Amino acid sequence: MKDKKYFTNGVEYYIQFDGDDPLKLAESTEPLDSPEAIERSTLTLTVEPAEDSKLEWKVGKKKFKIFSKQKDS
Repeated sequence: MKDKKYFTNGVEYYIQFDGDDPLKLAESTEPLDSPEAIERSTLTLTVEPAEDSKLEWKVGKKKFKIFSKQKDS
């Protein structure tokens, strides 16, 4: 198994619907120079059948992708 390569300057997470411009969901606030920093900057989306769950999606288009890229700073 290959070792994972992480962005070192930080990360930005985006969502993009079809060919529309990507929308930024989140970004890291620190350099990713330790396993702890990587863990704190990992985007996790969880959808589960839990009481008081407030996650709602209204999407008029069917295709979308979520992706990350290196932060520019």
